[in-house]
Amino acid sequence: MPKLKINVRAFRGHPAPGIKLPFPLGAKLRPAQLRRMPRFQAVDPFLPERWEELETYRPHVLIGDPADLQRLAEQVELGMIRLASVDHAIVVMTHLGAKPLDDQLRVTLWQSFGVPLYELYIGPDHRLAASECEAHDGWHLEAGVQFALQGEELLLENPGAPSLRTGLTGSLDDSPCPCGRTTARVKDIEALNSKQRTLRVLAVSA
Repeated sequence: MPKLKINVRAFRGHPAPGIKLPFPLGAKLRPAQLRRMPRFQAVDPFLPERWEELETYRPHVLIGDPADLQRLAEQVELGMIRLASVDHAIVVMTHLGAKPLDDQLRVTLWQSFGVPLYELYIGPDHRLAASECEAHDGWHLEAGVQFALQGEELLLENPGAPSLRTGLTGSLDDSPCPCGRTTARVKDIEALNSKQRTLRVLAVSA
């Protein structure tokens, strides 16, 4: 079973620190999170019942789950909420066990906001496991995080406990990233069942 050799740190047993965004927050850059958890550093949460306050807050960055971001984008397109202030980034949180961000939602969010998207992979206890950089060429693993491949499935190593199934497939790459970082990455990420369906269709077509 191939593994990337990274120092391992247990996920569980310690409170998760506030997550840092994958880009620097300037003094005048206002981020807004559409859910309370996980906790981000220097980020104000706006639960769905407070979304109308976003117009007054005028955020430059939005952080949320795919479903919340899609719902908010629909409200923006319908003119129910005006968010022309969003001019820096959209940060999408993909939680352990969920499918990765698909191209359709990327296009939807781009059409609504016209800013770069960054996908964050959230592990147990709301800890950041990996994040997409400005090169958009895979997820950089956080310090102490280790993935392994079992067959085609990516497993998230969980020291002192069984490895956690992700339901994802991908490749492990420790070569330097175009962004300049040298941390290991997970690339070519797909939902495992989607890849299996594609392979079955190709086999039938052949």
